[in-house]
Amino acid sequence: MDENYIYVGGNCGRIRKYDKNTLDFVGETGVYGGENVTSSWINSIFVDENYIYAGGNQYWGDSTYHNPLCKYDKNTMMLIGETGDYGDGITSITVDERHIYVGGGAIISRVRKYDKETLAFIGETQRYGSAIESITLDEKYLYVGGLHGGEFPTQRAHKYDKETLAFIGWTDDYVGIIHSIAVDDRYIYLGGGPPPTRLRKYDKETLTFVSEAGSYGGEIRSVFAPGPVVIKLEVNSSPITGVSFAIDGLSFVTPFSSSMDEGTYTITMPQTIAIGGVNYEFVNWADGVTTPSRMINLIADMSLTANYKAVVPTHTVTMRASPEVGVPATVDGKVIGKTPVYVEVVEGDHVFSVPSEVEV
Repeated sequence: MDENYIYVGGNCGRIRKYDKNTLDFVGETGVYGGENVTSSWINSIFVDENYIYAGGNQYWGDSTYHNPLCKYDKNTMMLIGETGDYGDGITSITVDERHIYVGGGAIISRVRKYDKETLAFIGETQRYGSAIESITLDEKYLYVGGLHGGEFPTQRAHKYDKETLAFIGWTDDYVGIIHSIAVDDRYIYLGGGPPPTRLRKYDKETLTFVSEAGSYGGEIRSVFAPGPVVIKLEVNSSPITGVSFAIDGLSFVTPFSSSMDEGTYTITMPQTIAIGGVNYEFVNWADGVTTPSRMINLIADMSLTANYKAVVPTHTVTMRASPEVGVPATVDGKVIGKTPVYVEVVEGDHVFSVPSEVEV
């Protein structure tokens, strides 16, 4: 879902796009797997600012499957590219700023990591156990749930380092297949089956069981736990870059761009700074604030630019005439007075002149 549209996938093998307000049909992708595929269905969709990422199952009629992650243009609904075969049906997709994380059935049962732009394979986690049914992430970690089996006789959620994909640990036993996993800033929430099932809460750091809700009745298929509102903040400097500044006392360098929690922050730029052997002085912020330190209330995406000007050194020059006094003197074509006269000029080339003749 985005601001204007809803994207739906399922057994027809296509992603369909609907107007969020009217629910009118807007368009659809081609069939997942191409028009010659015997049958296909889409199990998971993720949408960002420009693209749709989809995965599922493709069946080609000869007992073979080809199950890549596919990337579509969000506006045209055209296929942009696809990864190599995941191996088994893709059941869960999640995406961050740079990478795509994909999990699926029992054949692979690993989270695979791909470059978001090129779709190149980067790496994978250790085997989860049997089938992965749900993946979620935060700034540092991946959290994975599904069906354990083989060497993993109990049902647990796994935690992995998002960059290295190294296994960090697992939760206490869920006592059922984990169909859905969600996280906020402190806890992991698991839902699954078979019934009687309960929503269970685990500590995100220690992975230990905290509490559980009453019986849901049937199987829990989806869990959603809203985290804090995350907003993008950009801080730039003009006409220079590489300016060190502080946000609530922590040091950063322009150009700066990061996701931040909603809240109040103090941003402090230096009054003066030397870059490339040139001294610069703070002038103002592009939105008119004239102090280098300012407080912002971050409730929506915000972009700030601090303006600087070069500070050019000045020198005092004395102009005299001999033996006469009171001779008109000019600097760069402008009369500045009569000798003896003192003038302050910025560092650089200048033309100093007096008349070739004077009357006495």
